[in-house]
Amino acid sequence: MLFTASGVSGPLVLSATAHLHTDGGVLSIDWKPALQSEQLDARLLKDLADQSNRSIKTVLNGYLPRSMVPVFLNLAQIDADKPCHQVNKKERAALVRLFKDCPLHVQQVGPIEAAIVTSGGVSLKEVDPKRMKSKRVDNLSFAGEILDLDAYTGGYNLQIAFSTGFAAGWHCAIIKE
Repeated sequence: MLFTASGVSGPLVLSATAHLHTDGGVLSIDWKPALQSEQLDARLLKDLADQSNRSIKTVLNGYLPRSMVPVFLNLAQIDADKPCHQVNKKERAALVRLFKDCPLHVQQVGPIEAAIVTSGGVSLKEVDPKRMKSKRVDNLSFAGEILDLDAYTGGYNLQIAFSTGFAAGWHCAIIKE
């Protein structure tokens, strides 16, 4: 996942958009997936104690990308300059919750012109999969994204386009009906 000037992007987000609606949704980030909440709390407690006179923002720089620290502290309602020895159990619990389940509320998706893969199209029930020919209209073939066939990011959509294009082309050019 990539953070951009206008939001989030990257392969993870591209795949997740298959499950989003244009009217929004919520993405959740686990910033520390290798740690259980209890382990994370213990680690945070130790780091706060070890750096008790430093500010909480300084300690969190070791946990998060620097640009996310103010966002985290704002969401947890903790003053960024608060000394670590003043961070209480409730505030620490709020930080642990955010590390394990940081919500990103989707306000909008990008424009269709920027889409890499779209869903929808000609129903596969209306296409002969061997020849990619329409079952409803003579001498009409389909391939690629005109079909209601899509997959997660990772080259699968390219493979769909190449395979259906090859099948349609082969049967149009070589095989006489």
